[in-house]
Amino acid sequence: MFKRLIRIIRKMTHFYYRLLLQRMPVCSEIKRFKKDSLFSNKPYKHYAKYYILYKRVKKMKPRYVLELGSGISTLIIGYALKENGKGTLISMEENSEYGKKVMSIIGDTYPVEMNIEGTVQDVYKGIKGDRYKKIPQKEYNLIFIDGPRTQDIDLDAFYILEYRPKAEVLIDNRKKTFDAFKSRFNSRFNKIINIGYINI
Repeated sequence: MFKRLIRIIRKMTHFYYRLLLQRMPVCSEIKRFKKDSLFSNKPYKHYAKYYILYKRVKKMKPRYVLELGSGISTLIIGYALKENGKGTLISMEENSEYGKKVMSIIGDTYPVEMNIEGTVQDVYKGIKGDRYKKIPQKEYNLIFIDGPRTQDIDLDAFYILEYRPKAEVLIDNRKKTFDAFKSRFNSRFNKIINIGYINI
């Protein structure tokens, strides 16, 4: 009964955020992205994530955003940065063909730098997980974790937070990764929309 109630609340929540998005110019770009054959068969009902990510970038006006795992979020972040009139998105992707496809859909009008990079297994202070082999070192204000494609803990943000301790982190539907962070950082997890917040 409880799980069924959670599912109903989630549907209502995503419907609400979808209505909010439909009032924003970024919605037409999301629709354009989803029309591509690579993504048209996927449900993409994460409207809460789209809205929260877009609004966070708009409010923060970050100089650099790090995205771990490209996709429709690449478009949304890039769109928000372009509206801000400043900022660059550094997007990490381990699948070369997928990364190139994402950029071909987005085009060259947004401040996005796509980085194709392999991943390795690693241990960070006793925490086992995966990370990208190399990430450009920038003064990141916001980190969005939606990759690499693994069920293990993503360790990249731990390394970034060593030199950017006040960077904000959004974690998309990765409870293991969130749990690894929560004992060390100010954090909370929204079970309805499955997003974790670090330093926010």
